[in-house]
Amino acid sequence: MFQKINRDCFQGDPVVILTKAVLFVTVAYWGILFILTHIPPAQAPEIGSADKLLHLAAYMLLAFLVGSSLLATRHWNRLSISAGMILLVFYAGFDELTQMLVGRTASWKDWNADLIGIMLGTAFCAAAIHLFRQNHLMQPLLQQEKK
Repeated sequence: MFQKINRDCFQGDPVVILTKAVLFVTVAYWGILFILTHIPPAQAPEIGSADKLLHLAAYMLLAFLVGSSLLATRHWNRLSISAGMILLVFYAGFDELTQMLVGRTASWKDWNADLIGIMLGTAFCAAAIHLFRQNHLMQPLLQQEKK
C-alpha cells in the first residue's frame, strides 16, 4: 500500500529535494492540524484563554508553509497567492464547522483568529522571500525560474 521511501528520492538536484521537503512538511502539518482540531472536547487538553492565540499561530504557520510551497513549486505570483489565501479562508471555515461533528463548537471569534493568522503568515512569507531575494540567498530557485 505505502511505498518505502528509498534514498534515491533524496539524491540529485538540491532544488528538487528542497521542493519535495517543503511540500511534505506543508501536507504533513495540514493533516496534523486537522487531526488536532477535531479531537473531541473530553479528550482535548484544557487550553483556556490561549485558544485564540493558538488559532492565530496555527493558521499563521499553515499560511507560511502554503506560501513556501507556492515558491518552491515556482508559483509565487499574485494570482497564486490570492488563490492560496482564499483556499485557506474557506478551509478555516470548513475546519470550524466540522468541529461540531465531534462535539466541539464553531466560533466566529476562532475563525477571525484563523483569518488574522492567514494574513500574517502570508505577509511573513512574502517578507522572507523579499529578504532572501535581496540577499541573493535564493539564487538556485531564481536561476531555475529563468530556465
